[in-house]
Amino acid sequence: MLFSTPQTLYRFTYRSVMSEATLSSPLSLRGRTSWFGEIELYDEKIVISGWAWGGPFREEIPIRSITAFETWSHRKGTNFRLRIEDQASVRGKIKKGLGLWQTKLETDERIHFKRRR
Repeated sequence: MLFSTPQTLYRFTYRSVMSEATLSSPLSLRGRTSWFGEIELYDEKIVISGWAWGGPFREEIPIRSITAFETWSHRKGTNFRLRIEDQASVRGKIKKGLGLWQTKLETDERIHFKRRR
């Protein structure tokens, strides 16, 4: 079988037309049922994608519209919040590589980064 899982099909469909992500991690979103969630960092945007009851979803958030990226290292539940200009915040859990996200975003002058305890 060419595509063994829905995630593989989804990645093939969207990644074949995009450049490679600088950083990518599995993700779960607070208040939203989803499977195969993923957060990806590109040069000019952050992409949140996965599958929900209605099928695949994909949200592209331009870096210029992010007002703050906050992380919590010692929480079992939500460990990040993405504040977006004129939109509701996105909260969730970066399941692997939170430290890499913290290091990368802390050095990006375009993003106001906050490390919470």
